[in-house]
Amino acid sequence: MVNPLISIVIPAHQEEGYILETIKSIHGQSYLEHETIVVADSCTDRTAEIAREHGARVIEIESRNIAANRNIGARAAHGEIIVFLDADVIISKDYLSQAADAYLSGYDLGRPYYYYNHKNWIVKNMLIGMNLLKMRYYPHTFFISRRKFLQSGGFLERYAVCMEDLEFSDRVSKGARFKMLRSKAMNSTRRFSHNGTIKELLHQTEGAMKYILFYRLLKKEIPFDYPILR
Repeated sequence: MVNPLISIVIPAHQEEGYILETIKSIHGQSYLEHETIVVADSCTDRTAEIAREHGARVIEIESRNIAANRNIGARAAHGEIIVFLDADVIISKDYLSQAADAYLSGYDLGRPYYYYNHKNWIVKNMLIGMNLLKMRYYPHTFFISRRKFLQSGGFLERYAVCMEDLEFSDRVSKGARFKMLRSKAMNSTRRFSHNGTIKELLHQTEGAMKYILFYRLLKKEIPFDYPILR
């Protein structure tokens, strides 16, 4: 059986301080049939240059819309499997191989276990509930079959700054075969460093509560504007 190509889509804005480590974790994968697409949005730093130097295909745009970045990258992808990966996330070396195995076993989408790269145990494991419950919510990174992504219509671009992943997770999971992978994804803690741990925890809690109240229960738009760091 031929190994399916995996297209890794990385939306990026001013990520020169993080994207190299992310790409290095891609190069360290045990699964070799993959391509990396970096959608560099309004970057004035070395994000695009670093990505190109390390083998990524770079699409440079000016939109400041993360949902659009994801959709543009997916449209440029050649793979049967699409992995969406944030530019400040490091993935364990078995992530792509497990995604490919799940896809070949008939799963539509799935995700690894999520952690934060922080010395504080509570912050590092603040998503432990999501992991233990194997929740179908896909921040940071997830894989999805190209067919399923196209059927979904992609990310809603009216969620230009945040919540695009929550909305997409809720919509695309309906009727889909989901696989919780054994691999890990380690997200940076720059928001905790910038905002302070307590303030950032409150921001994330606010986002989750508003999502449940407005989108899930009241079926309305989510009135939440997450602070932009970069």
